[in-house]
Amino acid sequence: MQKATFTAYAVPAPGYMPGPQVPDHTFVVSTLSNMVLTDNVLDNWNCWGRGKETINNGARQISQGSALAEWAGRIYGTDPNFPTGLLQKVEGVCQNACNRLLVLAGVDVAEANANVLTILLYGKYGYHLEDFVNNVKAAAAAINQQQPNTILPADLQQVLDRIANDPADELGTLEEHFQSAPTVGALSSSQKDQLLGIYREFQLNRQNLFNAQWPNRNDQNFQANYAKALLPDFLQCLKECSPILGIDVKTLEQQVPYLLNTQ
Repeated sequence: MQKATFTAYAVPAPGYMPGPQVPDHTFVVSTLSNMVLTDNVLDNWNCWGRGKETINNGARQISQGSALAEWAGRIYGTDPNFPTGLLQKVEGVCQNACNRLLVLAGVDVAEANANVLTILLYGKYGYHLEDFVNNVKAAAAAINQQQPNTILPADLQQVLDRIANDPADELGTLEEHFQSAPTVGALSSSQKDQLLGIYREFQLNRQNLFNAQWPNRNDQNFQANYAKALLPDFLQCLKECSPILGIDVKTLEQQVPYLLNTQ
């Protein structure tokens, strides 16, 4: 199978006034060349929102790499409500879904606005990493069954290593992703220590609440109820992170609907 070019784009999320801190909706397209035009897009992985129609119409390119589009397509799945297997604003947002595709190409959407908040809440690839790893493996196996040795064991392992050393250790992986986020990486050692303490306390509380709420995920109002339950802890986390990140707390709080179903 021929590798395709994966290109990630960012476009201001709907419902936000223009500005430097406006959170970005992200999406990924595949093409057979590095030049991306709406007419030559093969796959339009729009991740709950706008996609290729915004190329040259408000979207900006943020990363590019190459990988098997068939592999990514199987990972993305056929249900637009659960791209890459994620439940929106509970297990992740568009930036996490994009990273699940881009991991095959060794790139990500770290340059998207609000990426540090996305990673703060959901990590790089969203929650339930063990399920995601199994999905990546199953997709590779299905391709190899059709065309043997298309995805070699070393290629698969390289992708799995990018996702997590131990996908069962969700908190440890989330912490690792957060520490490696560009915004956090630019901080001083003392600032990182402060931020990490806040992060650990929040994530422990968040995981306990998540585990308690998750059995109700099929309820009609689950997303809203989960957001309502998590909101006080998340707002407190943002308040404590704000002076360290150098972003006004009001600006961070205005981005909460992008991350949680609070509208």
